[in-house]
Amino acid sequence: MARALDDALDEPQPYFGPNAFALDSAGRLWVVTNRLREGAAEMDVFDSKGTFVNTLIFRDAVTALAFSGSRIAALVTRTAPEIEGVQGIDLYRLAE
Repeated sequence: MARALDDALDEPQPYFGPNAFALDSAGRLWVVTNRLREGAAEMDVFDSKGTFVNTLIFRDAVTALAFSGSRIAALVTRTAPEIEGVQGIDLYRLAE
């Protein structure tokens, strides 16, 4: 049992804090998981019926999301060595 608990704690833990999820204009649910992969962050996307669609990889850890039409704004914490820890906003356009 102790080994199973240790193994579970070693797995990437999703981040479910304030603003850790958002709905886009198409009704898709975006969930910030911040499962890190080589300095990037992962985000799971579900369709309007709750079916898993895809996992997207962002360059930096995502703290919050906002949508406006076909654009997504992600509040991120930079991971590049020269600016590590600095927060910023990355803008993306969603493909429809």
